[in-house]
Amino acid sequence: MQADMVLERVDTGVRAELTYDPSFVSTDKRMGELLVRITSGSADAEDRELFGTLWQDRVKRILIEYKNDPRLVKCEVVQ
Repeated sequence: MQADMVLERVDTGVRAELTYDPSFVSTDKRMGELLVRITSGSADAEDRELFGTLWQDRVKRILIEYKNDPRLVKCEVVQ
């Protein structure tokens, strides 16, 4: 497992490797095209605002609807 974060106890040396994977949480289909426009510099203020709204909606769903989903954060204890 490629860990995103590693926590280690200083007294025992036992480590917990954490991996965050929100890829299973769906995104609005418009986000891809909006991101292309934003990164290419062709987006207008309305595009940027819509992208921000859609992004925040996904973050909200991750934090509220999927907060207890075991697929979101995986933890492996390493001795």
